[in-house]
Amino acid sequence: MNLTNEEASYLLKLKKVLSNPNQQVDLKHKKNKLELISQRDSNYTFGLEITTGKKFTLKASTHHFESRSFIGLLRIDFNGGHRNPIEIKGRYPAYSKKYAGKWFSPEEPHMHVYVQSYKPLAWAIPLSDTSFPIKKIKARSDLSDLIFKFAEEVNLISKITIQGAIF
Repeated sequence: MNLTNEEASYLLKLKKVLSNPNQQVDLKHKKNKLELISQRDSNYTFGLEITTGKKFTLKASTHHFESRSFIGLLRIDFNGGHRNPIEIKGRYPAYSKKYAGKWFSPEEPHMHVYVQSYKPLAWAIPLSDTSFPIKKIKARSDLSDLIFKFAEEVNLISKITIQGAIF
């Protein structure tokens, strides 16, 4: 299934809740997956995946699940390298055309965005050029704040439990 840019935007803006309110994030685990649903539009299910590593790496992703596949909608990467596609095709959002072919070194945090006509999350924008409030991870303790802010970014309105701390 391919989405239009407008459909992806709609899915991100939908208010979401944890499908099971007892789900929690345990930062001792390398991967945490939370299942989300929208009470407003029950046709859609979502996943929030948080992947951490030893050197404060973090990938926080939101996916829309369709049948047995998923479509990435938004991801934030810290300490991960990436190159954007060189070719601009289709209805690409004008705000990020200047990043065509850009190489993101592992030292440059970036936000991957869904762009129609491309593989999901093939495009990224420097985190410094977004309104996302957390631009750097300096210590492992920063991960909780990052997770809470990412949850806000994808309109997760449920409270998240992280190692016993409730948000």
